Amino acid sequence: NGSTGDPGWSSLGDGWSLSGWTGIRRSWARREQVLLDRWTPKMVHRWMAFVAVLVCFMTRVLIVKGFYVVVYVFFIFLLNQFLLFVQPKDRSALVADGPSLPLSDSDDFRPFYRSLPEFKFWYSAFRASLLALTCTFVPVLDIPVYWPVLLFYFIILFVATMRRQLQDMKRFKYVPWDLGKKRPNGPNPMVVNSNRPKPTSKP
Repeated sequence: NGSTGDPGWSSLGDGWSLSGWTGIRRSWARREQVLLDRWTPKMVHRWMAFVAVLVCFMTRVLIVKGFYVVVYVFFIFLLNQFLLFVQPKDRSALVADGPSLPLSDSDDFRPFYRSLPEFKFWYSAFRASLLALTCTFVPVLDIPVYWPVLLFYFIILFVATMRRQLQDMKRFKYVPWDLGKKRPNGPNPMVVNSNRPKPTSKP
């Protein structure tokens, strides 16, 4: 028995394994954070990468003609993340402060704080797409199922969820996209009026 014959070696081995795994995790976490920091301002490139992985995933499913349960779970997850993306972070603030849409020409758009920020939405969707693509190479996950039933149920769920979301937006009068500050009506002070009489020079 190694644990009783040489306790010093056992404790040294356990200590090395714990510190080793901790160091590896921290190293990977730092590398991941550096990579995410580089990708944060590149919104178009990030979503293009997600679409590329999504196309590969759907192509894989169409080729093997299976893994429909994986597809169903994946799109249910995307729907859930999308709902968090378009919902306000603090619903009570909307009730207390009133509507966020302008009621007159002099009102401004107030910023919309999402329950799930855009970067976190992309990050969760991108990781889920990679995981779903990986699952298509695991034969045990290819559960036989009649896929039209799953498709019909997802469509019903999607329509009902979007209808409830639109009703929620109409009730609390908010828009899930910040359209920016509305310009006030009237002439632009930076534009010179051509109809303004020019001063005459004195002889």
